[in-house]
Amino acid sequence: MQIKHRFRSKRRWYGVGAAVLAGWHLVSSGLVAGLLELAAQVWGMAMAQPWLLVSVMLLVAPGAIVLLLRRHILRADNERMAGVSCRYLQGLNGLSVLIWLGWIGLSLTAESRHLLNSALGSEQNLWRASFELGLVVVPPVGAIASCYRLSYPVLVRIGQPVWTQSEWVWQVVWEQFRAFVPLVLFFGGSRFVFTQRFGLAVAWLGAACLSRILLTEWAERTSSPTLQTLTSGELRDRIFALAQRAGIPLKQIYLMPSAKAQGANAFAIQGNSLLLTTDLLRYLNKREIDAIVAHELAHLQYRHPQILQAILVAVVVAIMISTSVAAIGGTSLLLTPVAGIVLLWLYYAYARRFEYAADRQAAWLTCDPTPLITGLVKLAHLSHTPLDAAQWGVLTTHPSVQQRLANLGYYYDISPNQIQQLLACLDWQTNCYALPDQKGLLFSTSFKQKAAFWFTSWVVGSLVLPPTLAAVIAQQHWSLTAHGLLHLAGLVGMLALLYIGLNCAPFWGYAKLKQHLRQKLQPNWRQSGIALADGLFVGLAPAASNRLYEGAPAWDMGFLTLCGDVLCYVGEQAQFGLQANQITQISYAKNSLGWWPTTALELTWQLQGQPCRKLKLQPYDVSSRRQLTHRVQQLKQQIESWHAEFMPFPQEATPLSHVALPPPNWGAVTSQAVDRRMAAQQLCRYLGLLVPVTVGVSIVLHLPWGWQPGSWLYIMMAGVLGAIIQVLPLCLDSDP
Repeated sequence: MQIKHRFRSKRRWYGVGAAVLAGWHLVSSGLVAGLLELAAQVWGMAMAQPWLLVSVMLLVAPGAIVLLLRRHILRADNERMAGVSCRYLQGLNGLSVLIWLGWIGLSLTAESRHLLNSALGSEQNLWRASFELGLVVVPPVGAIASCYRLSYPVLVRIGQPVWTQSEWVWQVVWEQFRAFVPLVLFFGGSRFVFTQRFGLAVAWLGAACLSRILLTEWAERTSSPTLQTLTSGELRDRIFALAQRAGIPLKQIYLMPSAKAQGANAFAIQGNSLLLTTDLLRYLNKREIDAIVAHELAHLQYRHPQILQAILVAVVVAIMISTSVAAIGGTSLLLTPVAGIVLLWLYYAYARRFEYAADRQAAWLTCDPTPLITGLVKLAHLSHTPLDAAQWGVLTTHPSVQQRLANLGYYYDISPNQIQQLLACLDWQTNCYALPDQKGLLFSTSFKQKAAFWFTSWVVGSLVLPPTLAAVIAQQHWSLTAHGLLHLAGLVGMLALLYIGLNCAPFWGYAKLKQHLRQKLQPNWRQSGIALADGLFVGLAPAASNRLYEGAPAWDMGFLTLCGDVLCYVGEQAQFGLQANQITQISYAKNSLGWWPTTALELTWQLQGQPCRKLKLQPYDVSSRRQLTHRVQQLKQQIESWHAEFMPFPQEATPLSHVALPPPNWGAVTSQAVDRRMAAQQLCRYLGLLVPVTVGVSIVLHLPWGWQPGSWLYIMMAGVLGAIIQVLPLCLDSDP
């Protein structure tokens, strides 16, 4: 690749352009209401006529603008294509923002409420609320999807797209729904709270949480961003070394396939985690990846994600308050989009400032700013972004690459000529980190997150539903003895459901995982003589102590078989073989904490001239914890019998089996210790879910608010008792 944009070191101030664009965004939010008022006063038109006219213009005009710009872009020559296409895509994103702002401002006007009252009546019910939701969300999403549909030829003109036309449009649709449907539901529920319609408020707020979960899952299916963790290897060790230098307790590193995702990029995730795409590992060398990772670690070090999230929360709260106050006649509804735009402008300004600070800190962490300079330029070229892009944008989170290079040159005394020399001799795809398995993991982050979600849902449902049912029945005019028995039955039912969940829920979903994992691994090992169909489905933990791997007690899942004198394990992340004479001890190991004392199988092995090492194996072809201990005993007896049969052979003897597998060798693996802080965090999470669920259920069922049988306080106390019982084993014991 050749650099087509010469680096310029002059640091220009673009405040005038930023102020002009910010002013335009502010004016556009009030333009709709002004047109309505002007049409009604000057021409004497009915309320519906100007409202419908502006609505049609707001939804149709963006498509006409896209057609005109697309015609200009497609006629550009190849040398100008990268620059104009980048600005076109940025303008398309800005146009989407304007569509939403204009439509929200239009829907908040008095004319829109008058039309709804005329068509549906003034009574606030579930039908009217659902219709309002569709009216707010569907038209702008349709207009934005049409704009992206018309823009697909530009994507083809830039280069071979990774999406088909329908995939691209549907991805945009699901992303828009995921971003705005929960937000609109949340605002609607908050508005009902201010107007004292608590039943509708609970329904809308609950729908906001549920829609966020479902729409996120559907959007992920569209873009296929299956995450996998980077738990071992050279890159993992280097990233943790940089995190230690920055003083960050890094928790996890995630990899995202770049086929239909973010291209070459890296992200800092709140909670001290990192996300890298595979294209980043494919095109950047090791020093450049270290610099990009150090940039993201600097964001975590300075707590930039938390600050930006706080600003976004302020945006949501400001819009919610202004909308709710205006709904009861306190202020004008036009203040809602204006307040939102001002705070969004502040959010983008702080985000760009944080990028400069992270660049400077990344150069300090890696002790050299030059890899960051070349890495930023490579990322710009991989995304077809000009080096001077975004220099006029106030709705962008990142400054232009040219501005960032000027900032680095200013602080680290690098002249423009030196930077230009670096950019003239970029090396591509040399000295890169090894790419992980591109097929992805079945026992992945997504699987573990879904398992944790369903387990948490079962626990919260167990803590709330039986006491709620007892409280509802107790509202009947029964005797005091019957009331007491009902409340006791609610507690017993809660404990029974909790028992079923804690005993069986940790093994839900593993039968299907076993089937899919065998289909994935069997073709590669059929010729080696390893029959996975006869193997035992087990989980592998590469340490004897009780640790967690993304919340799960197992790091890898695979099949354990005995082939001659070799114990073979074939999994997704590890494949190894141990001869009988290399295994020195077979014993029981401490298993994951819980109310049922269960065990796992611990193997101690030693290679010639090396110290002893340990690993844990836990069978997963069971349906409950109570079956686990018996299954581990059977496995221990089976391996001990096999070990006694082949143990007389010395370590230097030739293996009797024709299976050739290397010994275990996985290096350092990312894990988390089980400590009492985890119990406190889990208890706080349960209580944080119990409070809104309990209050919402009590409001919907009209339960009394007081200290009396059947009140919301009884449900709350029963849930708190169950939550304490669930996390109590974590408080009683812990591992280092």
